[in-house]
Amino acid sequence: MTNDEEAVWTKIRIRQTPDELVKYGPTIEVKVSAIKGREVLSVLAQIDTGAAGTGISKRLAEKLALESVAFGKVHQPGLPEITAPYFRVRLEFPSVEIESDVVGLVTLDPPHDILIGRDILVNSRMIVDFTQGITAVQFRSS
Repeated sequence: MTNDEEAVWTKIRIRQTPDELVKYGPTIEVKVSAIKGREVLSVLAQIDTGAAGTGISKRLAEKLALESVAFGKVHQPGLPEITAPYFRVRLEFPSVEIESDVVGLVTLDPPHDILIGRDILVNSRMIVDFTQGITAVQFRSS
């Protein structure tokens, strides 16, 4: 992008009850698939600004029949370091598709199957209104 080009932003707005927002944190719906897969599933994703990377639940990785592309060390708060598989996936938001390597997380609990970390959030801006239960995320399109 040159200096005279403006960024294009895609807005996603999700409404949760304030109690759900407090209990689960900011949550958005995302479509996920294997890079070469045909099956696309709509799932709930937790937005976690404290997570360096994006993750996927073990159950969703199995449902999509994902094959690991690598293994790496994972640090989760309050838990010992583990070695976990990484999977390559496509995340689809309205008007934005992102291909990324995501870590397999056995600790990601329902209702979430995706955890969106700072590696994805670096190209976004977000407003969370806990009083109204509204999360608005805008992703920068290239």
